[in-house]
Amino acid sequence: MTVVTVEQQHLIPAEVMWRSIMNYGDLKSVLGAQPGLGALPDRNAAVGDRFVFPLKVLGIALGQWSIEVITADDDARVLASREHGGPLKRWNHTLTVIPDGEHACTYRDEIDVDAGALTPLFSSYARSLYTARQEARGVLLLRRS
Repeated sequence: MTVVTVEQQHLIPAEVMWRSIMNYGDLKSVLGAQPGLGALPDRNAAVGDRFVFPLKVLGIALGQWSIEVITADDDARVLASREHGGPLKRWNHTLTVIPDGEHACTYRDEIDVDAGALTPLFSSYARSLYTARQEARGVLLLRRS
C-alpha cells in the first residue's frame, strides 16, 4: 500500500472550491474529453454514486475503471471514492478542501494505491495526474471570477 498526497494552495475561497469539486460538470471541464465521461450526470456527487468507464493510462487501454462515492461531507468538505480497475486493485481517493482564511484554501488529494509490483509506477502517475487536475481546477475557477 502506498498513499500519495498532492496538495496545493489556491487564492479561491474554500466554499467555491468545494462546490466545484462536488459538481460533475466541473469535473468534466477539468478532465476534458475522455471516454465515458459523458455518462456523468449534470449534478453534484452523492454517496452511492457508481460509475464504470474504459480505463486508459497514457493512451493504453487497461480494461474498465469502477468508481463508487463513499463519502460526500459538505461540512468537513471531504469527498471520497473507492476505485479500482485493470492492474489497480485499489485506488481509494479522498479530496479535502481546507479553508486558509476567507479568500484562500488548500486543496488536497490523497490516493491509496495498490497495483502490486506496479504500485510505484502508478503512484508516480497519481502524483502527476492530480497535480495537473488541481492546477486545471484552479484555472477554471479563476477564469470564472
